[in-house]
Formats: sequence, C-alpha cells, structure tokens
Amino acid sequence: MSDEKITEIFPGPTLLLAGPGSGKTQELAGCIKWLIDEKGVDPNAIAVITFTNEATMNMRNRISNPNEQDLWVPLDKQPERISTMHSFGRHIISKELSTINLKENFRVVTSDRLEKILLGDAAQLIGLERELSETTADCRKKGNCNYDKNVSKCKICMSYSDLLRICNSIDYNDQIMLACKILREKEEKLREYKDKIKYLLVDEYQDINRAQSDLIRMLIDKQEEGFLAVGDDNQSIYGWRGGNPEYVRQFNSFFGPKAKVIKRDICFRCPQHILAGALEIVKKFDPEGIDKPVNT
Repeated sequence: MSDEKITEIFPGPTLLLAGPGSGKTQELAGCIKWLIDEKGVDPNAIAVITFTNEATMNMRNRISNPNEQDLWVPLDKQPERISTMHSFGRHIISKELSTINLKENFRVVTSDRLEKILLGDAAQLIGLERELSETTADCRKKGNCNYDKNVSKCKICMSYSDLLRICNSIDYNDQIMLACKILREKEEKLREYKDKIKYLLVDEYQDINRAQSDLIRMLIDKQEEGFLAVGDDNQSIYGWRGGNPEYVRQFNSFFGPKAKVIKRDICFRCPQHILAGALEIVKKFDPEGIDKPVNT
C-alpha cells in the first residue's frame, strides 16, 4: 500500500507507517491543509498532537510558510490546538483544578532528579524504604496505573501525590494521568472535548505510553474515523519515559476491520546502504518490528 495517499483512504482510523526520512511529518502537515481547504473542516475541530515542543514548532512553521503552497494554511485558518501531548493534558487539568485539589499557578515538576528525591521522601513518610520508590517511578512513567491500596508501590504513589499537592504541584507524568482521571470521572467534560475535536492527528505514535494511549482512545471513542497516527516502531526511543512501540504494532488488532495502514518505501535522508545497515542493527535488538518496504 506504499503508493496510497492519506487523502485517498481517509477517514480513518489510519496509521501512516514508514521509516526515517520518508516524509511522514510532511504528509501530516499536508493532511491538515487538505482537511481545511478541500474538506471544509473547521480548523478548531482538528487537534494535532506532537511529542516534543520542537516538533510542535516545526509543524506550525511548515503550515505557516507561504513558499510551500502544498502545505501553507493562512494563520486565521490554522488549528488552534497544535501542541505536545503533555501540553494538551495540562490544558485539561487547568480547567478542572478543584477536582484534583490544585490551585491556580500550580507547578509542574519536570526534573527527574527532583522527582526521584520526592518519591524517596514519600516512601519514608509512610515507613517504607526509599529504594522501593524505584518501582513506583517505573510504573508512573509507563502510565499503567491499577491502584491497589495493599501494594507498596501504590502506597508510595499516593504518598507522593499527597506531597505534590501540598506544594500545589504535579509532575511530568501527572499531566497525562490526571487528564485521564478527569475525563473518566466527568463524562460531560469528555463529551465537551469530543464535540470539539472531530479530527485527532498524532505524530510519533510509537513513543506513547499506556496513559497517553488511554487519553487518545477516550477522545476518539465512537469517532475513530477522524483519527490519524504517524509513526515507525523502529524509531521508538522513549522507552525510558514509558514509550512502547506495541501501540503501533497492535494498531490493526485494536481497530479491527476499520483500521487502515499506509506504508512508505522512499527515504530522502540518507543513502540506501546506510539505512539498510542501521535496520540490521535494530533487528538484532528488536526482532519484533513490523515488516516494511525496503527503503530506496
């Protein structure tokens, strides 16, 4: 399916799966323009989720450059919401502060070192060894929260959350997990976001974790036709933050017969022998990767 265009098979749920330097982000930007110019979609019915602040700026710059007419969207017609996943989560939280015991001007703890110290403190405060907090940290990074009051890592997590709230703070992972909590517990709030967002476009889909996947799936439930994901399981590099390429690899099984996968077989970034050599190294350490066309 390497010759198919997104615009030929969209609506989704659609996954654009391709190797490095194949123009995935370019196509994502082109899809934004197509939805607005050709399909007449309200720009604010489109949410574009990237993985880093740099990627957010890059996407905004691409559709703002009048010299690239195949991507250019006038400023007054651009989607308002082009942001990182965590920024989007923080936006949801900021509208529901009292629900999660926060006040205005709350702080986001982004330092891994400070987070480690606070988790150790949280363990000590409830009479547990500081070292036990390492399991809690790993669990939170994966966003896989199944709270059990009898399990040590969960006790530490609750103590840690209490400690943060006393300081009117959340941490990096909370931006997603608390957003999920709000949308699960407040059906009217979830409906509000679903009514606004009819098209959800997600870049670097291979780097999402469980909580990020949950957030995406809540937003697209029963309106999957507006979902487009872009990624490559071989480029999953955020395992240290809980990212998991299985969300790319299980795309078909999750969405079933409705799922559509487009593959690309051209690399514009480097010569073929370099790409082939890199792929052989990746296969040695991760043999479960999805088969893709040989890049040329």
